[in-house]
Parts: sequence; structure tokens; C-alpha cells
Amino acid sequence: ANGYSENEIRRAIKPKKKHQTEEEIQPPTNKVLLTYIKEVTDLMDKVLKKYNLQTVFRPTTKIQQMLQQRTNETHSPLQ
Repeated sequence: ANGYSENEIRRAIKPKKKHQTEEEIQPPTNKVLLTYIKEVTDLMDKVLKKYNLQTVFRPTTKIQQMLQQRTNETHSPLQ
């Protein structure tokens, strides 16, 4: 009476099959944490990718350290 056949209603109610993406099929990669050094870490990244290792770069100076240095300079006592 609503214009849909029983087959169309069953297909609409039936849960959808999830297709796996390429990322889901690959096993999880191990991660390597490196301090960023210009050009050196880029080369290391290329080498480690061959061994299925993901590189995570860490800056040499963190934002918090930069802010602390800046506040220490502005609040230093006059001599």
C-alpha cells in the first residue's frame, strides 16, 4: 500500500556490508619517534618506510619551552 515491494523493504532494513579500505587490510605499522633535524629526518623517513615503520617527528624546541623563554625575558628584573 506504500508503493514499495517486500523485496525493496527487506533490502532497506538489511544491514549494509562494510567494505574494507586499503588501510584496514594492511597490518598496523610500528611508529618511530625522531627529533626533527632538517634533511636528516627526511632521509630516515624514506628508509624506515621500506621497513613498514611510520616516523613521527618531534620538534627540537616545544612551543611551551619557547613561551617560557619569552616570559622569562619579559619578566627579568632590571639590573
